[in-house]
Amino acid sequence: MLFGTVPFKATNMVELQSQIINLQCSWGSPGEISKEALAFLKQVLEVDPKVRLTPAAILTHPWMRLSEKQLSDIAVFS
Repeated sequence: MLFGTVPFKATNMVELQSQIINLQCSWGSPGEISKEALAFLKQVLEVDPKVRLTPAAILTHPWMRLSEKQLSDIAVFS
């Protein structure tokens, strides 16, 4: 969602699986994404389920929280 494209790009399923397991993502150019967003994505895409963020942790992660201004902006469009 941050880049408008999928994070893994492969020509076959074996290559895709390898990219996912090794977290070889197409993150875009440096500066296209904040350090905080990149760290969050890496935690979400973590291969080890013991380390990976849970759905509850994702929803409460600081990067996912909307500011009051963002919430008020959304309310205007509702």
